[in-house]
Parts: sequence; C-alpha cells; structure tokens
Amino acid sequence: MTARPAPYRSPFGPLARVACTLAAACAAVAAHVAVLGAFHVASSDPWLRPTPQVLQAQARCEALADRATREQCSRELLARVRTSNRTAQAAVR
Repeated sequence: MTARPAPYRSPFGPLARVACTLAAACAAVAAHVAVLGAFHVASSDPWLRPTPQVLQAQARCEALADRATREQCSRELLARVRTSNRTAQAAVR
C-alpha cells in the first residue's frame, strides 16, 4: 500500500485567510473600476448621435477630395456639435 500524503495545512489562521481574501477581492474590484472608468472617459468623447443634421454635415465632409481636408472637416464638425451639446446641457441645468 502507498502512504497517503498529509493534508495541506495553511500556516495562517482562519482570520488571516479571510482578511487576505477580502483584500484580494477589494484590489480586483479597484482594478476593474479603474480600467472601466478609463475606458468610459475615453469612449464618451468622440461619438456623435446620428441625427439628420450630423449625418448631412458628415456627408459634406466625406464628399471632399483630399483626405486631410476630410479629416479636418470631421474634426471641426465634432467640435461644433460638442460645443452645442455642452451649451444645451448648461441651459437645461
């Protein structure tokens, strides 16, 4: 017969194990919040709602011949819409 290995015994007491588990869980939650918060801040800026006015203005930008001019037109459109959205939000408050 083979000898049965001894069961694992933690060098820490039950209170220390619970404290370490809670600390690890808090660290994991904090890391998730930090990453998701950074993505939320980064993703909320450049998107526009596809309203008819925005789609029409973007179509005018896409009709331009030069790529650099199209990109500049799109940036200006984004700045205009964001400014008007901020003004509308400030008026509501």
